[in-house]
Amino acid sequence: MIRMCKSNEAALPGSLVVWAALISEALLTCAALIWAALREIPLELHLTTETAVVGLGAALLLALVNYGLFLFLARRRQNPVYCKFVREVIVPICADLDIVRAALVALASGIGEELFFRGVLIP
Repeated sequence: MIRMCKSNEAALPGSLVVWAALISEALLTCAALIWAALREIPLELHLTTETAVVGLGAALLLALVNYGLFLFLARRRQNPVYCKFVREVIVPICADLDIVRAALVALASGIGEELFFRGVLIP
């Protein structure tokens, strides 16, 4: 997959990627909480088993579609824009991530961005 678009770029250490994600998402969460307090926006969590299952199902479907698109484009080596993106962005950021670190980044991103965008920006 990624090997089809070879990269000469050095990978960022996985721990650096995780820390960068955690710090940026913590800042986004703080901004959301401050914004909510200043604008008196109520932040409510309506988590039920049904909403959790629907959310996880939608996330899994999205991940599978993205992975399928990734595989499709990776097999089309003549796509220079895609290969450049993989070489210069994806490989340096993700090459040293294991599944646990990737899941931690995804979880932090999901919480911080949902709280900021859906919690305080959209209302």
